[in-house]
Amino acid sequence: MDEREVLKRLQEDAKGIEVPQELAPQEIRGMLDNARQKKKRHRRHIRRYTRRIAAAAAVALCLGAAYASENTRVEVLEDKAVEQTKVPSSETAGESADADMPETDRRAANKERLGEMYTLAKDYGVVYEELHRTRKMEEEMRKETSSVDGVFDMAAAEATSGGSQQTENSAPKEESSYSKTNLMTAGVDESDIVKTDGSYIYAAEAAQVKIYDIRTGLPGKPKTLTPSKKNASDKILELYVDKDLLIVIVQEASISLDRGDDSLADYAVKDIYSMNSDVVTAAYVYDIHDRKNPVPKGCMRQDGTYHTSRKIGNYLYLFTDYGMRAPMEEKEAAVSRGGVSKWIPLVNDTAVSADCIYLPETGTNGLIMASLDITSPEKTVDTKMVVSDYVDIYVSGSAIFLYDTEYTSNQCFTRIAKFSMDKGSIQAVDAASVNGSIEDRFAINEYQGYLRVLTTDWSRDEQENAVYVLDSDMRLVGEISGIARGEQIYSARFLRNTGYFVTYRNTDPLFTVDFSEPANPQIIGELKVTGFSEYLHFWGEDKLLGIGYETDSQSGQRKGIKLSMFDLSDPKAVAEKDRLVLEDIDYSPALYNYKAVLADQEKNLIGLMLLKYGENGESAFYETFSYQEGEGFVKKLSEAIEGSGALGGAESYRGLYAGKYFYISGSGKVLTFDMENGFLKIEP
Repeated sequence: MDEREVLKRLQEDAKGIEVPQELAPQEIRGMLDNARQKKKRHRRHIRRYTRRIAAAAAVALCLGAAYASENTRVEVLEDKAVEQTKVPSSETAGESADADMPETDRRAANKERLGEMYTLAKDYGVVYEELHRTRKMEEEMRKETSSVDGVFDMAAAEATSGGSQQTENSAPKEESSYSKTNLMTAGVDESDIVKTDGSYIYAAEAAQVKIYDIRTGLPGKPKTLTPSKKNASDKILELYVDKDLLIVIVQEASISLDRGDDSLADYAVKDIYSMNSDVVTAAYVYDIHDRKNPVPKGCMRQDGTYHTSRKIGNYLYLFTDYGMRAPMEEKEAAVSRGGVSKWIPLVNDTAVSADCIYLPETGTNGLIMASLDITSPEKTVDTKMVVSDYVDIYVSGSAIFLYDTEYTSNQCFTRIAKFSMDKGSIQAVDAASVNGSIEDRFAINEYQGYLRVLTTDWSRDEQENAVYVLDSDMRLVGEISGIARGEQIYSARFLRNTGYFVTYRNTDPLFTVDFSEPANPQIIGELKVTGFSEYLHFWGEDKLLGIGYETDSQSGQRKGIKLSMFDLSDPKAVAEKDRLVLEDIDYSPALYNYKAVLADQEKNLIGLMLLKYGENGESAFYETFSYQEGEGFVKKLSEAIEGSGALGGAESYRGLYAGKYFYISGSGKVLTFDMENGFLKIEP
């Protein structure tokens, strides 16, 4: 019996087997996509939580008779950690030791130290010592825990089990003749794999950018732009378009052949070579006044893998992650002018200055923040680096917020550091901590100088949720705790002084929070419906679009993808105005990637990629809907996406429009539809 016959029999035998819901294809794909979106955060959680569990296990196994006295020391350390991160009550908010400090002195002090999170390095010697201290600590921990089988797997399982002056982009948008990238914050542009300016479509595809002329509607043969490549593995990630400027984000591999240093050993190693590969992220700026002949204007290149980027006006902010390694050389050689560039990351071939590096209590991941004036891209405007474990990033219209989650044996809390940004200048402001973890990227938002944070606290016997409000100096001014016990936050959105968030167990409570008095936030509404929304998007001033899953209210069994339209005209009595359940659809990238969502109230257009699974395999569709009160959601287009590229890379598809034409871009091609004639497909 050959391999094909075996596979055929297995398929026939499997037809009669009922697959548990948790193993269904849509569940697996959803988990994989969700993990892909959160893997860096989980990796951070795992690493930190593992250290704590491993240390506790080592104490239990190795200390024996000394347990009592050592346990006392551990408890004291834990109490100290809790005390340092304790969130003050609203009554004592602002009564910190520096409350009466003059503003200029306080800001100078903050530049030197960001709360309990980071301390500004005085010189490269301090960075050197910190990296060696962290490496030594980790090596000792590995030795102590080498006999504890499975402790790391246990930690990983536990860690992943749970989990501005600008208004949000969810505010009504001005009507335009072409679609724009779905953003987190209005006025803060984000890169994406496809962009349009109404006359052209720009699509990032592997090592090329294809520029399609759509001035006559149907795309012609594209102009291909290929940035100068360092290696064949270089890949274009995302891009920006700003009038006659094109910014292309490229990830490159920097390969070097390093010769051994005979000063490191008694025997000669100078004839031993090692091949090293370091990742570099570059932002290429092109003048595209003539779309057929893009002209390079400049490039900012910085060490590290691409994390994210933002553009405000003419200023691009590029964020990369760089794994810091403790140098093997002696300190004097390592911190010398020629030695620093071997272990400190480079921005435009220059090592990050020591007085721009913020150090943590522990951690070896460097987050590099660099800014560039795209109109004069010859040099960077500013550079800062924060060394820690992995951090998440939220960018408002005026500040950068870095946040991470810490775990102790009895507490889960999120630390948040604030950096102001103005015309490319990045300056430390202050830091704070709140209980719980931020579970949705839209659950942190700045408005009129106040930062609103929604968290889920997993450290209790039954998780619960909370709301926190911090002022412009990162001091707590208001909070609500103990919300929806036993549930977690799935999605959130803010519109000026009102916030909305969804929690879930078997039904979907949609909470409304009034932030008009920052010191006294109030939950003013709660709506319970079946299913839950993974993504929320404002639809004009008085409606909220939800995209998620419909579920059985008793069993929690998923029934398909659900579109909901919530009526917000009375925030105290929010109602689900309409719903559409796509029962034959199992999954959509829109659930976990907001850039994959096209939601335009002025154009009355909702577009997203959809996948379903059957006995004959997977099927992919791009579908669009309109919404009208009294009619609900109406399907306008359902285009089957052929080929394995659609199924394996569903997130690589985007729907966009320009004038009367609608386009689907993905897998190296652009499909065209006439919206004025019922989304009639136009063949090339």
